[in-house]
Amino acid sequence: MRAVRRRWLLLASPVFIGFLLFYIVPFGFSVYYSVIESAFSEEFVGWKNYADALSNPYFRLAVRNALEIIVAFVPALVGVALLLAVLVRRAGERHRLLRAFLLMPMLLPSAAVANVFGMLRLGSARWPVFLLFLWKNSGFLMVLLMAGMSVISKELYEAASVDGASRVRQFFAITISQLLSTLFFCVVLAVVYALRIFKEAFLLYGAYPTDEIYLVQHYLNNYFAKLNYPGLTAGSMLFSAILFAAILLALRLERRMGGDVV
Repeated sequence: MRAVRRRWLLLASPVFIGFLLFYIVPFGFSVYYSVIESAFSEEFVGWKNYADALSNPYFRLAVRNALEIIVAFVPALVGVALLLAVLVRRAGERHRLLRAFLLMPMLLPSAAVANVFGMLRLGSARWPVFLLFLWKNSGFLMVLLMAGMSVISKELYEAASVDGASRVRQFFAITISQLLSTLFFCVVLAVVYALRIFKEAFLLYGAYPTDEIYLVQHYLNNYFAKLNYPGLTAGSMLFSAILFAAILLALRLERRMGGDVV
């Protein structure tokens, strides 16, 4: 038994070492830089950099925009992916190419299609980013939801049909209830995708976009260009704390709903 454990530890050691070197150690340096005046003087200033970030109107604007994008984009993405999963699953094996077609956007680089969406004039700078976000990410979430639907027992639907339940009632009472864990996982992925939308926003509007699409990554990127590492790390730590609190809240809600995270 000890030999097996040692073997597993030996196999897992590259992962632990990589996680330590590329995540834990840089995170520790970020915490250090967030409490000093500058990388040159290295004078300890405590919470001053955090207070400066919180009082910075651009940081507050970036955080508000990021949260608004998560609230607006994530439900839309999961809803579109769920609709596509239902439609493609009903189409059956006759439309295999349809699934491949819906997955293609995720494989294409954003730079290749950003100009196409940038030509759209819809009144708000968020609309092109929103449409690109849906187009690029809905296919993969659709595949995950279809995989979750495939393990739902057909006997449940047959029993519901015998009891006279409509398709709409079956969808909400059986499909949605059985997909809660998969839906939660898709929501987490959608939040991650929403936080990575800076690349598309940067391609469309550059480093200094309009206020409605100014994101936390714009704030951090501009501070990095100015070599203001204490301000950069303090802002990143604050935003990380906000995201961590949101994840804990989501996990608590998921547990109350009775599902298991996949």
